Amino acid sequence: MSDQDDAEVVHIDGITRGTVVEYDGWQWGVVTEIDDEYDPEKVGFVLVDKLDDLIVRVLESASDCEEHYDAVKPYRWSEHEYWTDIEYITEDDIWEVLGPIHPDEREVEA
Repeated sequence: MSDQDDAEVVHIDGITRGTVVEYDGWQWGVVTEIDDEYDPEKVGFVLVDKLDDLIVRVLESASDCEEHYDAVKPYRWSEHEYWTDIEYITEDDIWEVLGPIHPDEREVEA
C-alpha cells in the first residue's frame, strides 16, 4: 500500500483520508488511505476504540478531514491500522460514514 501524503488525495463516494466511519453502531475508525491501485480499491483505517481517550477529544474538536487524519497519523503502519476493500464500507449496512466527506462530493450534493 502506498502512502498518499504527497500525492493527490483519493476519494470514493466521498470517503477520503480523514473521514470518520462507524462499524456496527459503536466502533469508530478514521480512514488513513484509499489505495486505488487495487481492484477493488483498498481502504486503510485506524480503529479509535483501542487508543487513548485523548484521541477522541482531539477528533471531536477537529473540523475537517485533514485534522482527523493528522490525529491518527502517528498510528499509521501500527497494529491499530487495518485494511479492507472499500466496497465493504460503501456497500455493507454494518458501516456508516459519519463524515466529513471529500469537498468534491459535497459540491455534487449541493
